[in-house]
Amino acid sequence: MQILRAGEGPQVPEGASVTVHYNAYLEFNEEPYDSTYMRGKPETFRLNAYQLIQGLEIGIATMKKKEKSQFLISPELAYKELGVPPRIPGNSELLIEVELISFLDDQAANLMDSESAKSQTFKDFYKAAQGNITGGNDAFTNNNIRLAIKKYNTALNILENRCQLSNDEEESKQRKLVVKVCVNLAVCYNKLGLSKQACVKCRNALYHDGKNAKALFNFGRALLMLGDYDEAHRRLTAALKLAPNDTSISEELILLKEKKNKFQVSEKQMMQRMFSSKPAATKSSEKIETAKVSEHFYETVKKTLDDLLSSQNKVLTLPSGLTAQEEVCLRKEAEKRGMKVVITSQSGGNAITIVKKDDKE
Repeated sequence: MQILRAGEGPQVPEGASVTVHYNAYLEFNEEPYDSTYMRGKPETFRLNAYQLIQGLEIGIATMKKKEKSQFLISPELAYKELGVPPRIPGNSELLIEVELISFLDDQAANLMDSESAKSQTFKDFYKAAQGNITGGNDAFTNNNIRLAIKKYNTALNILENRCQLSNDEEESKQRKLVVKVCVNLAVCYNKLGLSKQACVKCRNALYHDGKNAKALFNFGRALLMLGDYDEAHRRLTAALKLAPNDTSISEELILLKEKKNKFQVSEKQMMQRMFSSKPAATKSSEKIETAKVSEHFYETVKKTLDDLLSSQNKVLTLPSGLTAQEEVCLRKEAEKRGMKVVITSQSGGNAITIVKKDDKE
């Protein structure tokens, strides 16, 4: 950082709205790739709103009113290895000269936003939402998924909570854009492995458009990651009917079949271990709580429950045939692990289902 002209008063507070002039250069280049001076008009940005690259936001937060400074920004705090082709190559260092004209603190900026919103039309809000979607798309292209999520959620908030709809045409446009944003968010959440959040956004999209193939596909993908194979198959099959030429859906169905088969084999092996008559060697010296349960059964129950706990599967169904003492042992060990045992009376014995608790993400 180099101060070219000292400022006055306090530094820019967190969350402020700042009005600046700037020249942005690739390092060692004499011509700026972007300049408010050349456009003849300063720009206004909100800090902590993901409107600026990280390095520039950090720099502006150190400035005072009327200050003019230069900031040399590393690729890690700018556009990283991807850049913004063709203007900014990957791994580019940037030199940005900033003049801070004025700023409003967070409270004053919020008040101004509120007053401004009263005079805005649907067209204004729709345009603002589209701008955030474009920003989200750019962030996604640059593999900045969390920034993309921020942008898309900002757009969704504008569309769902700030738009004042006055006719059917505006409502139709709003609903279509909501679907688009929700699908984009689902893609991002799936990419980060946040499957439950992806499911929420897919449900939102399908509420507005029940035959959206992309929403169904991403819903199926999220459910597959959660281990809900039957529901994932239903969603993916519905998506394929709507988009039969989409190879990504077919590939996901193949992956689903492979994972389901693998799970069924694993489940069968657990059943065989549990009901095997051959005693297994054990290193555990832990006391068996029920005298009429064999140590082999007790150790197998513990391993089976631990395997379920560490897997993505939510439930495990056991065949009938356990004694009353074995059911008591199973229930106690499941409760220790926060699981629930559901026993249903059927002809030929009790059907037993172990249900894993639903962890919050």
